[in-house]
Amino acid sequence: MTKHSPSEALVQRLFGVFDASNEGLWFMSVDGEVTFYNPTFYKQFDLDIENATLDDWLQLVHPLDRKKMDNAVKQHFEYEERVTSQYRIKTETGRYIWIQGTGVVKSDNGREYMVGSHKDISDQKLMEEYLYQAAYFDNFTGLYNRKKLIVDIDETNCTNKTILYISIADIKSYINQYGDSILDDVANHVIGSFNAFSNYDCHFYRVGTDEFAVLLNEELTDQEIALLCSNCIEKYHQLSEEDGLLYGDEMSLGVYRFVPSEMPAQRVLRWASRTCEYAKARLDQRWIICDDSVESKVERYFYIERELKQAIAAKALSVKYQPIVSVSQQKVLSFEALVRWNSDELGEIYPDEFIPIAEKKGLIFDLGCVVLEKACQFINAYNQSHSEPIRVNVNVSVLQLLNSNFIQSVESIIAKFNVPKSWVVLELTETVLLDGVVRAKSQLQELRQLGYNIALDDFGAGYSSLNSFFNLPLDQIKIDRTMTLSAMDANEPLDYLKFLLKMCSDNSVSVVVEGIETEEMIVRLVEAGMDNLQGYWFSRPLTEHDALNLDIDWQKMRFAIMRLSE
Repeated sequence: MTKHSPSEALVQRLFGVFDASNEGLWFMSVDGEVTFYNPTFYKQFDLDIENATLDDWLQLVHPLDRKKMDNAVKQHFEYEERVTSQYRIKTETGRYIWIQGTGVVKSDNGREYMVGSHKDISDQKLMEEYLYQAAYFDNFTGLYNRKKLIVDIDETNCTNKTILYISIADIKSYINQYGDSILDDVANHVIGSFNAFSNYDCHFYRVGTDEFAVLLNEELTDQEIALLCSNCIEKYHQLSEEDGLLYGDEMSLGVYRFVPSEMPAQRVLRWASRTCEYAKARLDQRWIICDDSVESKVERYFYIERELKQAIAAKALSVKYQPIVSVSQQKVLSFEALVRWNSDELGEIYPDEFIPIAEKKGLIFDLGCVVLEKACQFINAYNQSHSEPIRVNVNVSVLQLLNSNFIQSVESIIAKFNVPKSWVVLELTETVLLDGVVRAKSQLQELRQLGYNIALDDFGAGYSSLNSFFNLPLDQIKIDRTMTLSAMDANEPLDYLKFLLKMCSDNSVSVVVEGIETEEMIVRLVEAGMDNLQGYWFSRPLTEHDALNLDIDWQKMRFAIMRLSE
């Protein structure tokens, strides 16, 4: 078959409209015979440009682009449409470059040809790739970034997807102390933990300094997700321990399922992030799946976080008072001030919900000042209506104690209400007993020298060190309810309490046993030598009015002790 070529005049006209070095011109008959013009451009390919066919050209096209290119040609022949496609093609050196091919149907001397051009767009593709990398990749880890996650959520057409939002605790505070270099280890350990997802269709993202995400493109059961979360956390901890890291050792995961068409990406990401934040606040496990019941808890958590600052500023928090009694003297020795929050929207919000949030958000200092003010007001009110003065125990967070303005604020409040310092007992949680916390110990010593009583709360619930304990300026320790309950079930914990009582007595430190709920507990502890008790058997936390008018049934207590001691 004679090869058909276009007229020389047409070729010369077309040569005038393209760049000879970066563009090539071609003509193709309906039977696939191709004539290539401009050898300067086509000589870079392993191609016989004098006797080439469409199949010869297709063999040079990248395998991943070949089908797309073939379909474009067929579409052009069938519908006589203008077709433009971009694809990779192999050069004579074996390197692939990007080509943009354009084809249209032309008529010359009554004959129809497909005529088109090829243009080298490698530089354009390189720039596009650079812009894509800059827009959608995290420079530090090489993972996709937050913007890409939003795009992937919006563009997906899957019926159901799942985001696992990951956060590493306290990294930002360590960065402020040690610099950005600590991120190397943490990020590498997070990426290493992604091995838990190796058998699943998913993508990985870094969405913040200490936050990552996994987008699962398949639907998994709760059990499968639970196993994934556990394995991911376990792997992260393993890698952290192997490197001996002292920071960023806690990983939290929030799991959020969504149907892409029903929720915009920003809202999906917001819920995933909030679920993770809620998981971080939980102590029982570090991951959680957001279902209907969890969603309401997450909403409650963030309501508290949002409204707490305003509640503190407006002094909308209240204080209840629970008595600490002396069994032998049959009288109230002091009250513990316990902060409460009754919200118009949520009702009663308990301290174990809002105190951790106050600490996390830097509100604990202001919260503590509000409680101390109310405690001073109660002291004055009580002492005006009773013959014997009363002390009030006020809880102090380690974060308050480490604040350089703490002592000054306490002194200012005490002076404002004209309360003797000896009537105030500052209760510290055991977590303050950390070796090397010089500021904490210094603050305690100064407070004690100023005349305040210092108590150690929740002894036995967590960190325990008698060495650290006796190095601190304490007037009182309070035995945690968990240790009290243990002493009811076994002799060893009770023997330990006896030992502790003796040690405290020798050092002029009083002991208060918390969690007294039954007459049997009173008898067993009194027989062991304990005298100062606190718990629901004597009284639940009371409003100021009820605390001022408290009347404990001491006769009932005496009869119980007599009956159970027989």
